[in-house]
Amino acid sequence: MRLCSHLPRRYPRSEKPLAIMIPLAEKDLGRVARAVESLRQHVLHPISEIVIAGQDSDAIRAFCANHGLRYVCENDVLPAWVNEPRLTPEGGLRVRGWVRQQLLKLTVFEWLDAQNVLVHDADNCLLHDVSYFEGERQVLYLSDEFTKHYQPLLDQALGPFSRFHRSFVTHFMLLQRDLVGELNAHVMRQQGLSMADFIATRLDMAHSCMLSEFELYGNFVNTFHPERFVTRYWFGRNASNDRDASLACLRAKYPSMNFVATHEH
Repeated sequence: MRLCSHLPRRYPRSEKPLAIMIPLAEKDLGRVARAVESLRQHVLHPISEIVIAGQDSDAIRAFCANHGLRYVCENDVLPAWVNEPRLTPEGGLRVRGWVRQQLLKLTVFEWLDAQNVLVHDADNCLLHDVSYFEGERQVLYLSDEFTKHYQPLLDQALGPFSRFHRSFVTHFMLLQRDLVGELNAHVMRQQGLSMADFIATRLDMAHSCMLSEFELYGNFVNTFHPERFVTRYWFGRNASNDRDASLACLRAKYPSMNFVATHEH
């Protein structure tokens, strides 16, 4: 697919409004301003609001106030069990930060009043105009990060199902309220637990978290509502060495990419 990255492409503007939610840890404050700037410039939808769901932090509150963003304290909206003291036998924290961020995305419609929510990682930014609907069908963007490690949890949550042959892990995802509701109901039928509680009982959160919220949602839509989406390659790049680069510098360095993620594992 990279061979096609230099071909011209345009995405249709959509009148479907959406909210944007960015989970934020204080360590990512230096990069999230770049993400917000890129979203405001390049999302081809009416944006109702941009919400930062972050740690209980005065620095994050100040950032939101200075940039016209709504701040939500993650402790107030995450499932109650997440904030309970949960330690491993070795004494480490059981619910790691990136698990909390995935749960924020999967439960976003429980605390955010919108029909469509673009969940977007703080270290990801847009370099060109993109949209997340083509007509009435959602665009599911595809990347090159396919891995079998997510399969066991996907099988338990969705099975039996045929997994999509490409990856939905793009560091962002448009979520639709009705589809997330159906996904939650499906997990309840499969496992007798809400999606969040199912995750709590299945994951070894201290060591190897084999959860991808993007794979879970994308494969659910592909399996049960194939008429509701189209796929497009993301034309993205993981560029951890450019974590401090400005948006202008990233555009100059990656002119044929739509997305750049400065993600660090």
